[in-house]
Amino acid sequence: MRVTLVASSLTAPGEEHLLTSIRINDSIAIDSGPLGYAVSSRDHARIQHLFLSHSHADHIASLPIFIENRRLAGQSEVPHIYGHAAVLESLRRDVFNDRIWPDYFRLSATEGPFLQLHELAPEVPLAIDGVRLTPVLVNHPVPTYGFVVEDGNGSVAIATDTGPTHRLWEVAQARGNLRWVFLDAAFPEAQAELARISGHLTPRMFALEMQKVAPGPRFVAVHVKAPYRAQVERELMALARPDLELGVPGRAYPI
Repeated sequence: MRVTLVASSLTAPGEEHLLTSIRINDSIAIDSGPLGYAVSSRDHARIQHLFLSHSHADHIASLPIFIENRRLAGQSEVPHIYGHAAVLESLRRDVFNDRIWPDYFRLSATEGPFLQLHELAPEVPLAIDGVRLTPVLVNHPVPTYGFVVEDGNGSVAIATDTGPTHRLWEVAQARGNLRWVFLDAAFPEAQAELARISGHLTPRMFALEMQKVAPGPRFVAVHVKAPYRAQVERELMALARPDLELGVPGRAYPI
């Protein structure tokens, strides 16, 4: 299994975490923030399964463009989109509504399907293309899933948007052989109250989440708000944890 943080900035500095999307091998992605423009049309054809953690714009921003690119390229198979019931309803009501973007669900009746939606149930795993993904509800203002992703070599936990949470760590550790944890570190300590009310973490809160996980996996800080990147990085490094690093967009993390 290979986990890749999709780059979200097309101009320097490319390390900024502006939008969120994570590739799992070639055919699976979690979230579509930059996916429609940050990967090639050839990669769009390879990505058959897209899991949406929640409905916030930085996680679904380029979803319509991703679907359109596949359609215009003549892909015979429509993409499979997975998410919480609230996320799927938001796509129908708020995105594909003939205002923000053409209503693909209405057009599907006459033009053939544009996408296929699948509702995810909490903690019900789904096996796809050699990996198993388990959605676990985390702590965020809208219904949001973190994911435990595993194959025969190990597992990873992915929680790009969450405040302090518990169940995700229980599920991840029960799977065994946890290799990587990709975890929100959005705000510096000076913005701790904003982190609290918006369902995110600061470095100190990040460290408390690390204590909930038995030693072994490496932690990767993701979803760092771009204006605070330097400060968050300094505060994370001040924790002096050798098992902690800042996520690098474009980097692949092999399991």
